[in-house]
Amino acid sequence: MPIHDRRYYPDELELTWANLASHGLTWANGTANWSTWTTNSQTWTFTSNAIDLGVSRAGYPISSAEFDRGSSLDPRTCTISYLVSTDNVTYTAQPAGVLVGRYIKTRANITGSYLERIETVMNFDTQSETFTNVNTASLSGTVNGRLLPVTQINLVTHVSSQSSIGVYGPNAYDVDVLSSNSSGVLLVIKDLDTWGKANVDVAGIDFTVQGFPRVTANATLGIVSIT
Repeated sequence: MPIHDRRYYPDELELTWANLASHGLTWANGTANWSTWTTNSQTWTFTSNAIDLGVSRAGYPISSAEFDRGSSLDPRTCTISYLVSTDNVTYTAQPAGVLVGRYIKTRANITGSYLERIETVMNFDTQSETFTNVNTASLSGTVNGRLLPVTQINLVTHVSSQSSIGVYGPNAYDVDVLSSNSSGVLLVIKDLDTWGKANVDVAGIDFTVQGFPRVTANATLGIVSIT
C-alpha cells in the first residue's frame, strides 16, 4: 500500500499579500501578534492519493502518521479519517471503521506545523469473539430478538452456535441474525424440532461471532488501530 513519506506543510503557512486577510492578518493586529508568529494554532488537512483495491470490497484500515507533536505545554494532534469511493470520482468521508469501496484515501487533520509521514494498510481478515455457556433469557430483548453484547467485532459476517447437548441432539437449534450495530448482535433462536416455527430461549449455549474487528483513531498518537 502507498506510503506518503516526505514532510508536508499546511497551505495556511504559505502566506501571500493576496491571502493575508483570509487568515485574519491585518495591519492592526500584525505588529501585536508578531512575537507569537511561529505559533500555528490553525488546523489543516492533508489528503493522500487513493489506494486502489481492484474491486469494491469491505475491509478495515490500520494507519499511522509521523507529525509535529509539539510539546507537553503545547501538544499537537493528528486525527485520521478516510475518503471512500467506488468509482474514483465521488468520495464519501468516513471515520475509522469498516470501509466499503474500491478507492481509499487517507485524510489527516493536523494541529501541528507539519506531517512527516503517513501510511495506511487495508486489512480483510476476520476475527472472532466467543461467548460460552450463555443463558439467552438473561440477554436484553425478548424471545423474538435477543441482543448479544459483542464488543470486539464491528461488521459481523457470521454467527455460529453450539448447545451443551449438541446441535444434532434431542434439541436442535438454528440462530438467525436479525441485525448488528455498535451495541451487539440482535439474534433469534429457532427450535428445529418445530421446523423452525417456534422462537425459544436456551440455557448453556455457546456463540462464536466472526467479522471485522473494531478500529479507532487516536489523535494524540496519530494512529488508527484495532480497539
